[in-house]
Amino acid sequence: MHSKIFMYFLILNLLMIKTSLANQAGLPQLNFETYPSLIFWSVLSLITLYLLMSRLVTPKVSEVLNFREQNIQNNLLKAKSLKEEADIIIDKIKIEQDTARSEARNLIEKSIAINKELLEKQSQEISEKINKKINDAVKEIDKEKIKKVSELLDNSSSVAEKIINKVADLQVDKKELNKLVKEAESLITKDKKYGT
Repeated sequence: MHSKIFMYFLILNLLMIKTSLANQAGLPQLNFETYPSLIFWSVLSLITLYLLMSRLVTPKVSEVLNFREQNIQNNLLKAKSLKEEADIIIDKIKIEQDTARSEARNLIEKSIAINKELLEKQSQEISEKINKKINDAVKEIDKEKIKKVSELLDNSSSVAEKIINKVADLQVDKKELNKLVKEAESLITKDKKYGT
């Protein structure tokens, strides 16, 4: 509606200027008789433009600016709330990471302790097995020594008899010689058992 009024004024202004130009010869800018009508129409046009701008254009522009400002403020509020939520989430994640690290550290320490225990236990078992095998081997060696010593002593009675017969030309009583060899054998085996 305002644009229609503006168009009527514009057309009317053009028609009046055309009729005034048709009546005069020369430059209309220098004709002082047309100044009052030019001033009137200029003031009327400026007032009309001012009213149109203040009533139609400026409210729309200010409405758009207000809408933009409101959107910016809403977006800032949303951003602030999202930042706060993100900070809370980051804090939770940090706490969870710390607890996970401490749990992992505890698990590592526990597994190290368990492995150390198992290692010590296995080491003790291996040590016991080795000691048992060593003791068994020592017993076996002692048995073999005693066996070999007794075989040697058994043979020594006959060897001693032959040596005495050859060296001294004496006849030795075999029972007496066997008795002496048995006593020596018992002394030797007794010394071997006690480790002296």
